[in-house]
Amino acid sequence: MARLVASWTCATVLTLAGSPPEAWADASAKPAVEQDEGSGPIDLSEQAAPDSPPPDKPAWETALHERRCGLSLGIVAGGMLAAVEGFPNDSEKIDRERFFTETGFAGGGQVSSWIGVAITDYFVFGLGGHFGALKSSDHDTSFFGGNFHIDAFPLYMLGGEWRELGLNVDAGVSTATTSHVDEPDVGLIESGGASRVAVGVFYEGFRWWKLSMGPFATYDQLWSTSAYRPTAWIGWRTAFYVGPR
Repeated sequence: MARLVASWTCATVLTLAGSPPEAWADASAKPAVEQDEGSGPIDLSEQAAPDSPPPDKPAWETALHERRCGLSLGIVAGGMLAAVEGFPNDSEKIDRERFFTETGFAGGGQVSSWIGVAITDYFVFGLGGHFGALKSSDHDTSFFGGNFHIDAFPLYMLGGEWRELGLNVDAGVSTATTSHVDEPDVGLIESGGASRVAVGVFYEGFRWWKLSMGPFATYDQLWSTSAYRPTAWIGWRTAFYVGPR
């Protein structure tokens, strides 16, 4: 029996060994499972999701400027009417009646300027500075400082001359010193680092080239622990806008 199995095994090996290579190749090339007609390599490029459209830009980015845009420069000058009161900037003198000084009504002037950007036709933001002086019968006051500057045109959408009517706000720091006319080197009222806010209205409908001009009226106030200076300020302002062309 063992001799019969060995003979059958040898015959099988010799038969396979004598088969031509092409037959082996043909047998290995046949797929075990037939593929459906039309199947083939998958083209991923055809099935890739299309690019999503870019998001719509906000209206303020695409709106065309009609009146103001880009770099803005301005200068404001006018007369002031004020009353200054307070103490020397000395902890031993503040709030002590014997060192209190009040100038009464004082007149003078102030100049303010700014550089900024007209973000839209109806909103301008910038940085500025100011300086000025006041004089009463017995006292002289000088002051200067820096501030943020905002111009807004809330009625712009009404069109026409309403586009030229604006509100302005200056907010920052300032310093003021008041002395007697006979002793200019002695500070009777010294604000130290004081807060300053100016809020006003203006009209800039007089136009030439890229300049817009007109009158303004502003309430301007400075205050600190040692000084208080409310002021009425009126005058003329001139603004330069780069655009629109």
